[in-house]
Amino acid sequence: MRLIVTAFPLLLGTSACETTPPASSFSAAVSRYEEGRYEMSLSDGQAAARSDDATLASQGALVAGMSAFKLGKIDLAERLAQRACASPQQETAGSGWVLLGDIRLSQRRASDAAACFDKAAAQLTGADSARASECAKRARALGTPPAHASARADAATAKVVETDDSETTVPAPPWVQSKPTGPEAAPPTAPAQTSSAPKAVVASREYTIRAGSYQSVDAARKRADSLASDLKRAKAPPARVDPITTVKGERLFAVRIGSWGTRADAERVMNAIGRRDLMVGAITPD
Repeated sequence: MRLIVTAFPLLLGTSACETTPPASSFSAAVSRYEEGRYEMSLSDGQAAARSDDATLASQGALVAGMSAFKLGKIDLAERLAQRACASPQQETAGSGWVLLGDIRLSQRRASDAAACFDKAAAQLTGADSARASECAKRARALGTPPAHASARADAATAKVVETDDSETTVPAPPWVQSKPTGPEAAPPTAPAQTSSAPKAVVASREYTIRAGSYQSVDAARKRADSLASDLKRAKAPPARVDPITTVKGERLFAVRIGSWGTRADAERVMNAIGRRDLMVGAITPD
């Protein structure tokens, strides 16, 4: 599931005696998140989160939490998301609940994720609220195994759910515009099950290293080129650009590295590359 942060209108004023980080920290956090520079975005977002302005602090916590989630710092992402959920600004609070739902999915807590998305839907409006409701519906479905499946089939189904990283789009804060930039995980749609089908699905699954999804092919190629030296050093396959279509029908260009039969094999290569702005995900039909 993907949260998207991009440029926003600066509505935050500062006074001559202000002792908290300026709104520019938040602006820098957003810009660096867009660029996929998550470590720097996390640092700037945390600086903004120390502001005495409750709205700015909660927005900074949201961007920092999203960056921490990208970096795999789940505990930190969770604490920051909870701060965003308490925002006095309704839309920021709703986006915080979306992020917390993403975190719960990563923790394989589908029912808790559904509850978070329900709260997000109540805070957000319009299409964002509708998308949050759809995410809640999908998460709830993942937490309800089919009654006719055998225990062995249920176990196989759980494995599919845990590793399905289909790409999709979920609500973004109101002060942003859509500009996807990084590798994102999404709540998968549970496949139709029979007692034998789930095992076959797992056996055929392949994994890749994700380096981001972009609206323009030029941006995707630039990202792929930026990885070349690190991939060569790690003796990893060169990055490629794959056109994909999200569940909303949005056309994007995904930067991917290699293909492996198991998540463990893909993670070994990713660890050898040594970059923190990559993640392993399942290759699913686009």
